[in-house]
Amino acid sequence: MGMLNILPENILRFQQYTMRIAVRLVFFVLYVFVGAFQTNQLFAQQTADDLALQLEQKLFSGEAIRMKFSLGSGEKVEITTDVKRNRIRIESTSITLVSDGTTVWNYSKRNKQVTIDGASSNPNSAIQKPQDLFRFSSNYAVSIVKHTGNEYTLELIPNERIQALFKSAGGLSSILLTVIRKSAKSITIKRATAQSKAGRTETGALKVESIKKLSSTEFVFKTPEGAKTVDLRE
Repeated sequence: MGMLNILPENILRFQQYTMRIAVRLVFFVLYVFVGAFQTNQLFAQQTADDLALQLEQKLFSGEAIRMKFSLGSGEKVEITTDVKRNRIRIESTSITLVSDGTTVWNYSKRNKQVTIDGASSNPNSAIQKPQDLFRFSSNYAVSIVKHTGNEYTLELIPNERIQALFKSAGGLSSILLTVIRKSAKSITIKRATAQSKAGRTETGALKVESIKKLSSTEFVFKTPEGAKTVDLRE
């Protein structure tokens, strides 16, 4: 058999054909990769939003939300928020603050002094709509920063609507919540960390729960015997 006579123009056409195939293959691989990346990003965001909404719905299922935790200084704090009528009670080692939606009583245990003011006197105060702090699905940008099994760590960055609330809560800039999701109806908070201008502060013995029924005296303040009173409404 004689050797095939391969003309230069045939070699050129073959090289051009091979190049077109290679280019198409590269574009196809890039298309699949980018599509998969975008799908994964969208799925992750939907999952973060779903977790935030599920946690919010659980907390808002009763009449109030109660949060208990301890600070690094040893201070113990308990916050009870009425989810419908802008009422709040804060009990800690150093203060008692009660708002019935109209009047605010702030009692300093150290100074034995009660300061009384109108709830509307400071529109940027956290007592205006305290339940907004727990509306994770609408008042925060939520993302998953860690995920292992049914344990998720969510980063929550407040939007402009509640940044004033965060400022009054010590200049917090973001929150990290580690949650355990066992099913579509079962989710619990395992750990909470707050990021502020001063750095990261982790709360201890954290417990957040929905209160099905409120006591009639929950948002009633009684001035302790011997305490001084300063009424700023006058």
